[in-house]
Amino acid sequence: MAKNMVTCSDCGLLIEESSKERKPCPQCGSKKRTIYASVTVGFTIYDSLGRKVIDPNKTGKSKIKIESFNGWELSKKIGRMMKKTRVIDRVNDRYQEEVIDPETGNSIHCCNEPLSKHEKHGSAKYLKKPPRNIL
Repeated sequence: MAKNMVTCSDCGLLIEESSKERKPCPQCGSKKRTIYASVTVGFTIYDSLGRKVIDPNKTGKSKIKIESFNGWELSKKIGRMMKKTRVIDRVNDRYQEEVIDPETGNSIHCCNEPLSKHEKHGSAKYLKKPPRNIL
């Protein structure tokens, strides 16, 4: 058994115990012990910021003129957090996106094209089927 530094629960004396069998406290004779454990946990905080410019005179999705995202996102393909910058500008028909691997600094994905040409990506990947005629 590994050595543990513990205290006597009755008198508080520091006791070094290295056997499985507990011996009485040399100061008060008690066999009660208090064991102190220390756990260190590490974590990383990732921040992101999303913004939208809205036209108050419109309703629904058409009211969003510009939306942007700058921050961290989990890459399902790679399995790690990636740095992402994206701007969807409906006013100027522009879609810009860049994904950077923070470990290497390399650009994983870069896209800069007219928004009207941005198809078959993300939620635009699956084209809706035309409704079936039911007789």
